[in-house]
Amino acid sequence: MRSKARVLLKIYSKVKDNWSYMGIALFLMIVLGYVIMKGENIYIQVHDNLDSNFVWLKMLKDNHLFFQTNVTVPFLGGISRNYLYSEWKAYSWLYMIFPAFIALVIGWFGKILISVAGFIFLGKLCYKNYEEKKHIIIWCGFLYGILPNFPTCAFSFASLPFLLGVLILLFQGFRWKYMIILLFYPLFSDFSLFGIFICGFLLVFFLLDWMVEKKPKWQMLLAIIFLSVGYIFTEWRLFYTMLFSGEATIRETFFQSSNVNILKVVKESLDVLIYGQYHCGSLHTYIVLPVCFFYTIFLNVSYGKNCAWKSIFTDKYNWLIAWIGFNTIVYGLDQFPVFHKMISHLFPPLSGFQFARTVWFSPLLWYLAFMIALCRMKKKVWLKYGLCMLATIILCLKPEIYNPIYRNIVACVYETIKGREYTGISYEEFYSENLFKQIKEEIGYQEEWSIAFGMHPAILEYNGIATLDGYLSYYSLDYKKRFRALIEPELEIDEVNKNYFDNWGGRAYIFSNEISYGVQREMEKDSAMLLIDPVVFQELGGRYVFSRVEIVNISDLGLKEVGRYEKENSPYKIYVYEVGQ
Repeated sequence: MRSKARVLLKIYSKVKDNWSYMGIALFLMIVLGYVIMKGENIYIQVHDNLDSNFVWLKMLKDNHLFFQTNVTVPFLGGISRNYLYSEWKAYSWLYMIFPAFIALVIGWFGKILISVAGFIFLGKLCYKNYEEKKHIIIWCGFLYGILPNFPTCAFSFASLPFLLGVLILLFQGFRWKYMIILLFYPLFSDFSLFGIFICGFLLVFFLLDWMVEKKPKWQMLLAIIFLSVGYIFTEWRLFYTMLFSGEATIRETFFQSSNVNILKVVKESLDVLIYGQYHCGSLHTYIVLPVCFFYTIFLNVSYGKNCAWKSIFTDKYNWLIAWIGFNTIVYGLDQFPVFHKMISHLFPPLSGFQFARTVWFSPLLWYLAFMIALCRMKKKVWLKYGLCMLATIILCLKPEIYNPIYRNIVACVYETIKGREYTGISYEEFYSENLFKQIKEEIGYQEEWSIAFGMHPAILEYNGIATLDGYLSYYSLDYKKRFRALIEPELEIDEVNKNYFDNWGGRAYIFSNEISYGVQREMEKDSAMLLIDPVVFQELGGRYVFSRVEIVNISDLGLKEVGRYEKENSPYKIYVYEVGQ
């Protein structure tokens, strides 16, 4: 009996010491088991992922273009390779090495593991009594890791805690090894979405510290230089295109509404403060925000009562909250068109640049603040851990656009409990690879330029079909004008899509006022008119039209029907048309 008691006591002690690691491992094993069981029949976010970023990486691999120069990618009529992802990025390497779906899964798991490791690194750096607080620190890192952020920026988000830790060490004392780390850090980051802001924040911090301490810490300025060199090397294509290509891009035509007043700015700022922004989902509204709000009041009232006014300005927690406030204000101010006009005038390469992306740093700041508040909470262990568990449940069950956990939980409920097929479209169904393989074989497809009607062009691009249409928010202005001539007949009668394309143009799609290109099992209509300029279509080299509905005006367009195709396990019925001979 005593030996059994000792064994149980050891097991209890091990669980108590490692429950956070064990909980994360259990979660990852369940998710991995689900992915292995379902394969490509899982549900992945389409917007800004399967319809674009994901396919760009696959096209680079399929066409062996990652390291190529002076070549084009087979979409948007043959866009320069330089407009797409750098070959010198860790996330890109996943798609070089693995099949696309596996790379997608590894990237998601990698984001979680890197985030947890980053929080552990920060925790050990900031807390001498780390062992007493490690479960809170580890679990907050896990929460940060499963946030529904912009998918292809997975490593950019996940690596921020590690970067912050290295910068703290550098601030405490210069070491060349920290500089080498910073030089290579851009392998895990993105310049236009994160790097430019990291360097900007560092410069502001350097100047503020100099003003307060009256002595500059030159290593922080040197850090900006090393980071900048790293970004220039890893994203040389971006810098070359912006600074030396001389090519005008669609960003010069981005429209900013002039009907913006201070109330609009305040509303935008409050919305992002309370609810976050979907590209950088933080899901902090229900647990993290209230905890941080009440702790901020408690902390600073306590300082006031004790007349410790200086502590209000030196407490690192308050600086995190102030940083969140700064990000939300910038997000609101970025709506002012005069701001963008000024940037366009002073530095044309940044025309259309979204400075509101400072808010992309807020998810990390929220969960660091949440971690600090819980770590400072005296006793009440059950409350601290309970808040962590509630935050986990919310992260898993909140229907955010980039939340695959929620989407697949809902699918399981439909299929196992309700006994009904989930209405969403899975990864496998979205691309319907077998169907398009059959179509290409039957029509004898030989890399001719094509367009998609009633669906995302990414579906064709994934399946090795070159498209005149496509989705990219940074490409040649000249091609936008040429593509506009192609869809002019539709835009003349379609005011909504006219404004959408003219004022942005990121989605160079074959629009229709009758049907949608959105993801759907059943189309709204069985037939529709395709309103394009047939002369421009042929001038651009167009040969095929792949449509989800029957096109009723093919004779007017000089098209002929090649065939209608369906296949088991695909939700699509594809009509293929060809330029008449």
